[in-house]
Amino acid sequence: MIPRKKRLWLMLASIALIAAGIMTAIIYRGTLKEIDYAAIENGQIEVRNMGDTLQEYYEEYGDNFAQADYIFSQSDLVIVGTPSAESQLLPTSIDRKVKVNQVLKGTTPADMIHVIEPSFIWFYTNGDCSGRAVLGYAPMKPHEPYILFLQQERENVYTITHMAFGKYPIEANHAAEPLDWTTTITYSQVCNNLLLSSDSELFTAYLKAYDEVIEMLNSICTELNLKSPPLRYSDRLFLY
Repeated sequence: MIPRKKRLWLMLASIALIAAGIMTAIIYRGTLKEIDYAAIENGQIEVRNMGDTLQEYYEEYGDNFAQADYIFSQSDLVIVGTPSAESQLLPTSIDRKVKVNQVLKGTTPADMIHVIEPSFIWFYTNGDCSGRAVLGYAPMKPHEPYILFLQQERENVYTITHMAFGKYPIEANHAAEPLDWTTTITYSQVCNNLLLSSDSELFTAYLKAYDEVIEMLNSICTELNLKSPPLRYSDRLFLY
């Protein structure tokens, strides 16, 4: 039988650990809540590479991942949508509300859906944060329309098919400039890039998929008697 004093000590230690865990969780949630995401995007946070090559995409998603018809077949929902500024920050991702402008495949339960996308900012329990370019994915910009290929996670919540290859901005103000990871790169310097990658082969594959997606979108709109959105892809100005 455990002596009374030892039992009391163990009980107090357990209470202290539980209290510490609760306080950590409260502090962590408070830290995330107080972070101004837009301010960080416009600030000088350094972005680092977490896998950004074409080969890594092949290893993750297979041989056909960059083909428009395959991306389409792998998606539960395909839309033209506009992300809002309303979002919930998570440690390594963003739950962003997206307005559905046009449905090209599937159905949506509402005009606004939740899209979970990887965040380039990773948060830590001590309140620090750092930039991480996961498979070269560049976050969506609020109030700009995108073609989105989505997979359903649960009701009204979706993830992006094949990371960057499931997201295509419609406007022509995005650059395609491979990054040099041997230098210090901040997000404010590259926030208009299609990809956050150093691999020119990845950019080439993405731009090829981009054109295939646009051709497919126009074909679908014709078949469904829908008005094609103003894609303006022919006047895109890429920098390499």
